[in-house]
Amino acid sequence: MLSWNSGCVFNNLYGWNLTINRVTNLMFESISSRITTLIVTLLISVSLSSCDALFGVDEEQAMADAKQYVAEKKLNAAVVELKNLLQSNPANAEARYLLSRLSLQLGDLESAEKEIRRAIEAGWDEGLSTAHRAEILLRMGNFEELLAEAFATDAYTAEVRADIYGLRAAAHISEQRNSAALTELERGEQIEAGSSWILHSRVRMLMLDEAWDQALARLAEAREMHPENQDFLLLEATIHERKGDREAVIAALQKALELDPPKIMTVRGRNAALSLVQNLISTGDTEQAATVLKKVLRNFSRDPVANYYGGLLAYEREEFDAVIEHITRVLAAVSDHRESLLLLGNTYFRTGDFEQAAYHLERATVVAPDNMSAQALLGQTYMAMGEYSSADERLTLVSRKVKDDPGISALIGISRMRGGDSRSGITELERANDMNPGNDSIREELARAYIMSGEADRAINKLKEDTRLETSAGNRSKALLLLANLQTGDYETAMQQARELSEELPELALPHNLLGTAHEAGGNFVAARESYERAKSLDDTDSLSTLNLARLDLVEGKVESAEQRFSSLLETYPDNPSAQIGLARIDLIRGDASSAISRLQRVTKTDESNVESRTILATVFIRGRDPARAIEYADEAYRLNQRDVQILAVRTAAYVNAEHERAGDVMQEMLESAPDLPFSHYYHARYKLSQGDRAGSRVALEKALKLEPEYHDALLAMANMERLDGDLDGALSYAYLLQEKHPQRTSGYLLEVNVQLEKREAEAALAVLKKAEPLAVTGDVAIKLNEVYQSLGDQQAGIAVLEDWIEKNPEDLQARFSLAVSLMVMPDYPAAIEAYEAILDIQPNLPVVMNDLAWLYNETGRTGGVEMARRAHQMVPENAAIQDTYGWLLIQTGRIENGLVMLEAAARKAPQQRDIQFHYAYALDKDGQKDKAREILDRILADGRPFTERKQAQQLAASLK
Repeated sequence: MLSWNSGCVFNNLYGWNLTINRVTNLMFESISSRITTLIVTLLISVSLSSCDALFGVDEEQAMADAKQYVAEKKLNAAVVELKNLLQSNPANAEARYLLSRLSLQLGDLESAEKEIRRAIEAGWDEGLSTAHRAEILLRMGNFEELLAEAFATDAYTAEVRADIYGLRAAAHISEQRNSAALTELERGEQIEAGSSWILHSRVRMLMLDEAWDQALARLAEAREMHPENQDFLLLEATIHERKGDREAVIAALQKALELDPPKIMTVRGRNAALSLVQNLISTGDTEQAATVLKKVLRNFSRDPVANYYGGLLAYEREEFDAVIEHITRVLAAVSDHRESLLLLGNTYFRTGDFEQAAYHLERATVVAPDNMSAQALLGQTYMAMGEYSSADERLTLVSRKVKDDPGISALIGISRMRGGDSRSGITELERANDMNPGNDSIREELARAYIMSGEADRAINKLKEDTRLETSAGNRSKALLLLANLQTGDYETAMQQARELSEELPELALPHNLLGTAHEAGGNFVAARESYERAKSLDDTDSLSTLNLARLDLVEGKVESAEQRFSSLLETYPDNPSAQIGLARIDLIRGDASSAISRLQRVTKTDESNVESRTILATVFIRGRDPARAIEYADEAYRLNQRDVQILAVRTAAYVNAEHERAGDVMQEMLESAPDLPFSHYYHARYKLSQGDRAGSRVALEKALKLEPEYHDALLAMANMERLDGDLDGALSYAYLLQEKHPQRTSGYLLEVNVQLEKREAEAALAVLKKAEPLAVTGDVAIKLNEVYQSLGDQQAGIAVLEDWIEKNPEDLQARFSLAVSLMVMPDYPAAIEAYEAILDIQPNLPVVMNDLAWLYNETGRTGGVEMARRAHQMVPENAAIQDTYGWLLIQTGRIENGLVMLEAAARKAPQQRDIQFHYAYALDKDGQKDKAREILDRILADGRPFTERKQAQQLAASLK
């Protein structure tokens, strides 16, 4: 239970300096304009400030009325009467004294102290004034001032002298000077043992000695002598609290509260009421606590303690707006009250305003860094915000302080899983499960983590331990078990589980979505669609069924339908990552890589833990020959999930294709993680080949084919290996095998064509391509036909083939690109420019096309080449090839400094791209940095490996010697 950190009831007696501001508005109603004019004229002429000053006040009657109001407990009326009297006669000492006492009773200590000083100045009784001012100073906590000024003299009455000794004793007790307090008490008791303040301080001394029964006995005597004294009842409540008698505490506080005037609340009544509220909350009687608190807030609306309890009760009722209103008032008065900060943080967390929750919880942890509940909730808040490193930091701190807490370990595990550290996340969840093996929720989270990491078998074993599987409480575990079986390929079991779950929860969409997934995994797309549509009919707002139907549309080639579903979902959920990824896949189908990249990058920014978007981006950049970006996104995906084989495969492909210096390490990790996966050995072969180890590459390919004899990519690679080794007949045998094993694919025919071309048998190659043409679903065959015709010297025939294919397949951008390149090579620059521009008419934002166009514009003397390159660079600012073109054109147009900056960036990103390195060296030479240029040229020319501009690089190197 959260509580105001104010200690026992007694500690509320002093120290709360509450000023009640009262504003009296005097309203005049005009009876006639003549009377109004007369009043205004009179006010101006005599410069008076009140009606009382005009007509006078009967002081004796006003004083009598004020005292009568006090006797009747009409304190506000008494205050008004006394203030009217003082308007008439500011020097009335008794009125000042009585007004001071009333101000003290109402809790306005500042006014009470001011009025008693005025009473003294006006000549009020010295003894009464001294005793009263001493009480004010005691209530204000000014103990040293009290002790320096309040002394009892023989001129004072016995009661006043005794009260002063009692007040001085109370001040000494508050300053923990008990011996001095005893001395003051003994002196006072010799004068008047029944003095209220002597009794008060004597009880406090007994309480310090924990003499509870004696203290209660003395209080009983005190209450008989002073039945209206609320302080004695507050002391009694404190004693019962120390003794643990809650009922007696509540009874004493209720009696104290009953002594208050019926329509207002005194400061002692406030203290009694707030302590009563706290005790009622502790007993669970929140309804009665709210009733008492309502009266407090009616009289002390800004009171921080009252507003804290108001916030606490509102939180119990889940009235979160009221919580925020109350606690904001508390923090305006006490900005670092930790319980209020924690309560407000809890409230914002419950309402989903995680930024506000984090702000207030951070403040709570600054005020109380050892409050582990605040630290843990702050960690959960960071998790909800997706700030997993901050969440891990807080939760780890809690785990160090709160040893062996399975709940905290589970939170750390979940946070690390979401943050991408799957290995450490699973370790923490396993630790939590070991500490509390009977906790089904922790077991469920561990199983979910296993599934996310591709360890479905372990997930199944763990879920089978769930004691809730036979009840409806285990439905989430049943769903996870279903997904794990899907992951292992046990579609029949998954389907049966999905049917059972849909029967148990017939009105929920999720079971039908899972059943559809099971059907889809088993290849029954008709049944899958029926299940997804059933889920959609149960809940039209269900985003999962919309996504499933859209994905199924894509599988079945219904691109426009899929696009409509994904787009409709984004209208409601603009940042839905699955919908954005779905549309990106459609962009890729249509050849619009730029739009796909834009969508996927948006997902990576809005969802920092999304693995799929990063994996696809890595694949796109691998295909787009942008190795730096491919590695960047592959590494991000890997950091998020280091166990997923698909991610390992994409990352391996990115590093191997880029010939990165760490490719060997990445490749080795792939082999160790998936030694039985043909893909691992296939990419191992590619890596070996990039290192010049043909024998090792062949061995790796043989391992891949041993695991999967019909593995298409490995067969193709082995055929190319035979070609590299000069065994063209061996390559042909693989070409024939590919044609046999994959008869619907053109790769075997294209391979045969390549062999024929190497044998310089272009006519035979042409015949093979004619056989492949009917199988072509992409422009690959047309592109290869163009290449063969080019080799035969019939450039126009090749161009005609491409143009014919493009006419039938106008959106085949790859064929259009091949046509543009062929025209550029002829060279027919005007026609090439027209072909490139036609591509941009279909897809305006293709940076690769814009890159080539920029070069052509520059070569043909057209304006806009540099601008075109600049636009391409703006679209993909980190693409090394485009940076190279842009920088090269800047150099060619005399902008050496800017070009050098761009080429330096390109060279840094693509250290293995020798043409780019040559351009950088050329720019360095132009800038006068000849030694650095020579160093780069020596490096790229040293091993004799070919590259496009090797001849130009040799010429430049010779000129620098």
